[in-house]
Amino acid sequence: MGAENSEGDLIMEQKHIVLAGAGMMGASLSQVYAQAGYQVSLWNGSESGLERAKNLIALNQETLRKEGMVTAEQSEELQKRITYTTSKVCMEDCDLMVEAIIENMDAKHKFWEDASRIAPEDALLATNTSGLLITEVAKSVYHPERFMGQHWLNPPHLLPLCEIIRGEKTEEAYLQQMYELVKGLGKKPVIVSPDIRTGLTMGVPDPHAVGKDRLVDAAYAAANFPLPVVTVDLGTATTFNVVDENKVFLGGVICPGLSTGLRALGERCAQLPQVHLSSPKSAIGVDTEKCMLSGSVLGTAVLLDGITQRIEEELGRPATLVVTGGLAKYVIPLCRHPLTYDPELLLKGLALLYQLNAPQHERHHEPRSDGEHRRPRPAGRRPYNNGSSPRRRSHNNRRPRRDDEAKAG
Repeated sequence: MGAENSEGDLIMEQKHIVLAGAGMMGASLSQVYAQAGYQVSLWNGSESGLERAKNLIALNQETLRKEGMVTAEQSEELQKRITYTTSKVCMEDCDLMVEAIIENMDAKHKFWEDASRIAPEDALLATNTSGLLITEVAKSVYHPERFMGQHWLNPPHLLPLCEIIRGEKTEEAYLQQMYELVKGLGKKPVIVSPDIRTGLTMGVPDPHAVGKDRLVDAAYAAANFPLPVVTVDLGTATTFNVVDENKVFLGGVICPGLSTGLRALGERCAQLPQVHLSSPKSAIGVDTEKCMLSGSVLGTAVLLDGITQRIEEELGRPATLVVTGGLAKYVIPLCRHPLTYDPELLLKGLALLYQLNAPQHERHHEPRSDGEHRRPRPAGRRPYNNGSSPRRRSHNNRRPRRDDEAKAG
């Protein structure tokens, strides 16, 4: 028998999910999959990280119990389904592996170079990156056709929307399997790519190279604000997106993020300290910390004003400026260009794309008549929700690991 999720959908029992990275996202995602009945291995490079994650999960579950969202018995069973490990042996028989390690391309390449060869060749693989290109991450992945982005709004154990992001080599059949898997969790997946309905015309040479969060922000802004519109996301990077009066996505600007620049100053310059973010009260700083805040925070505000002015000159008309991102609260009080602050721009954009595309996906998955063409699945894969009794895949059919892979844990 299969387990049922909160929507009452049948899921296949004994599926093994590996979450790599025991930060806030890894801990939260572990609860999402465990709640749906999956066996979860939370992998991390250090025991201390696993201990923090275990405590965080316990705290999350205590809050959910107090709010009446889960019973004590449900919470206990959920936590029993999660195991904590620093050994990559857990990856040998996974059906899905989701990576949520540090947002650094070199670190992700190093991780996937190893992990994608330890995992079975038919396992689904995904990264939770929010700012790195999926196609670039996939360059180190063995069999990249099964690799994609699975980007959740934080915290995923409370929020329903999930971006599923196609890479250049991601095959459609694997993409649809991931869509069904996330949907089976009781969540609302959105396949994000220029190929779906966004309400935008892509006016750039390579639409697939556009960061998917940028596309989501631009789609919502174009549908809900006067055109032309410029969106700015103040996060790890500061990104500008430009949509003209005809809803054509023209491109944008990418700059180092406010906190990224400040952190680099503290790390690379021996005489400069690490400083806590705040809005400077004047342009002229009277000590080192105030000078750094003025240059970074006020400098970002001037960047927003100046870049937006240059964009308006190129467009030949004024543009609506919409700002989002966790660091915006420090910057927008210092901006002189009229703007709208929307901290939930990405969330609203994902909801919009879900509304635009969910009916299409539902029709795609309706039963077909025998005479209709069915999309082939990659050899060796079964759908995660097929209405039949689940069968555990035989370990005899696994690809034997090389000796060097066996030592990876």
